[in-house]
Amino acid sequence: MKNFTVSRHRGFTLVEMLVVIGVLAVLAALALPVLNKASESGRAAKSIANLTAIGKAILLYAGENSMRLPTLTDRVPWQKLYWTDQIKPYIGDRTYNLSNNQDLWYRPKIYENPYYTKASQHQITGDYGANRNVIAYMDGNNPWFPSSAVTLMQIPKQGETVMVTNCGRSPQNANGPGGTWYMDTPNFLAAPGLKDGHPQPIFNNVIHALFVDGHVESIPYDTFVEKRTAYLGAQPFNK
Repeated sequence: MKNFTVSRHRGFTLVEMLVVIGVLAVLAALALPVLNKASESGRAAKSIANLTAIGKAILLYAGENSMRLPTLTDRVPWQKLYWTDQIKPYIGDRTYNLSNNQDLWYRPKIYENPYYTKASQHQITGDYGANRNVIAYMDGNNPWFPSSAVTLMQIPKQGETVMVTNCGRSPQNANGPGGTWYMDTPNFLAAPGLKDGHPQPIFNNVIHALFVDGHVESIPYDTFVEKRTAYLGAQPFNK
């Protein structure tokens, strides 16, 4: 008569399962800050790369337009181009025909701020705001709205003057942070703070700023506010 041995495999006890889950939770907690830091570093690098590419396009535009910088407009009566439209042919990502609406409304990838994670937060014209004292507003007769473009020669400290920065709706806005194609420079100079159309701090409370000479810096938000007149100019540079 043969003897049959029954092999029994003992499963995890409840205590053992809880220990395993606890170990996994600890490992996840340790890994999460590292992953978040890597993700934020990637976004910061992308934002700086975007601004660097925008700066190159602006300077190429100026080089072919008698050193005049692109301009702001409210696009009324819809024949005028935003500054973000004017520099599109100099980005180099594709061929643009700005008389074609499909090209006019196309948003290059470098205009997308990687810190805005929802499609509804992105502006069709771009997520980075231009300093109105440098990228001059061309409509109206108000002293803050010059009627001629700023030239590079009119900006004495190009390496110290901010041209474009991450800018948008304030964090307190119900719609969350979102981009805008121009900076509300006069109001920011007069009463800085986290307001719509003002420069917005991002990860680690810094501002990513593109300077007129084309270089980009990460500037602590408090420093940007404190030195805002030096960074932005007291008034339009063509006044």
